Amino acid sequence: MTPVIRLLLFANIAVFALQEFTGDWLLIHFALWPLGSHFIPGAGRVGFEPWQLITSAFLHGGLAHIALNMYARIGLAPVCAAVLRLRAHG
Repeated sequence: MTPVIRLLLFANIAVFALQEFTGDWLLIHFALWPLGSHFIPGAGRVGFEPWQLITSAFLHGGLAHIALNMYARIGLAPVCAAVLRLRAHG
């Protein structure tokens, strides 16, 4: 496992743990919302913000969701690295 993949795994796990403690607060502020302003009962107005393009990748809907995403990330990382390496040198 490369250092970058390891760092992404730890970052995802850390954000998931934080998400479990903060409830919907992280989702309200960092999930990817559609353009425009939307009213969410109990949360107020939400809408698209540029940082959500990055932060939404670290939010997960539950233990199964993060487990399957991390499994896929570990499994596909070598394939993606090989393809990118071929394109960089080809």
